Parts: sequence; structure tokens; C-alpha cells
Amino acid sequence: MRQLNSVTRGLCACVLGLACGKVFPQATSPGTGQDYPTRIIRLLAIEAAGGTDFVARQIAQGISDALGHQVVVDNRANLVAQLLAQALPDGYTLALLGPPVWISPLLQPRFH
Repeated sequence: MRQLNSVTRGLCACVLGLACGKVFPQATSPGTGQDYPTRIIRLLAIEAAGGTDFVARQIAQGISDALGHQVVVDNRANLVAQLLAQALPDGYTLALLGPPVWISPLLQPRFH
């Protein structure tokens, strides 16, 4: 398995951190989240093997290195959306969704 260098892992963690800041703005506002994380962070991935799993593991390693806390990749092929919807909005459950999630709507005809 190809290992990404520390700059690439750091960039992945930074991109994910910025994305989380947009999704969970209360977690990045001043005066909150000083003790984050206090437990394991779960990164949900949509494929058990292949490109998405590889990328998820690299991102998880980058986040772990940046935060000094464990991030676990949880491969749940058909349950990611359900698990994410049921998760508390506390920043401990993240998801890596592959291209079908954001490309499919672009390919659908628009109804007016």
C-alpha cells in the first residue's frame, strides 16, 4: 500500500477540518470545543475495499496525527447515510462519500 507523505496527510486533514467547520460551525467558533476530541472519532466510508477505503484511511491517519487522537475508519457500504443521519452533531461521526453521491444529482434531468 502506498503511503502518503506528511504534507499530503496534513493537507487531507486540513481539507476535512475546513469541511467540518462548514458543517459544524459551532464546533469551530471561539470559546467552544477546547476539549475536543475526548473520545474516538469515527469516519464512515462507503466501500470496504478500493479507492474510497484507501483515501479514508489516509485521511483518518492525517486527522489522527493532527489531533493526536484515534480516528477509526468504519466501512458501512449501505448504511452510511442512515448512520450519519442518526449520529449526534458533535463532530465524532464523519463520513467520506464518494463521487456517486455528488455526481449523480448533476446527471439527473432537472424538473421545473
